[in-house]
Amino acid sequence: MALIKCPECGKEISDKSDKCIHCGFPLTKTKNKICIINGKEYDLSFVLDFYKDHPDEKVKLIGTFRRMTNCGLKDAKDVIDKILETNEIPKVLILKQQESSKPKEEYNKPKCPTCGSTNLSKVSTMSKAGSVFMWGLFSQKVKKTWHCNNCKYEW
Repeated sequence: MALIKCPECGKEISDKSDKCIHCGFPLTKTKNKICIINGKEYDLSFVLDFYKDHPDEKVKLIGTFRRMTNCGLKDAKDVIDKILETNEIPKVLILKQQESSKPKEEYNKPKCPTCGSTNLSKVSTMSKAGSVFMWGLFSQKVKKTWHCNNCKYEW
């Protein structure tokens, strides 16, 4: 237990107190809510607030923390357990980053159905118009949207 100064009256009080014993100033609002995780600042005040309202949904809290920080399940569980046990947000944490097999941008990229490549380009409107001009209504390019730059397949 350490003594700290009250931000309101300046008198010394316990760091474990919820409010100043001299003036009644609430200290829970002045406690640290920002945590630096792997060099990046995160506001983790939601952890204590959410758990106070929903003590049976700790799994959801761990999942939210994992998505926010991109850390592994064990690290997230350990951090959340420590925060809930001590009722304090740590100032600095160094966690292992979760290994991701693909960057998030690659999840929504279309792939060639023939070769699986993502080296694609859209079939241009001019290319479609030229094909209609050459082949008329029997042009197959009108229905195509993508062109694979590797295997030249169009779909």
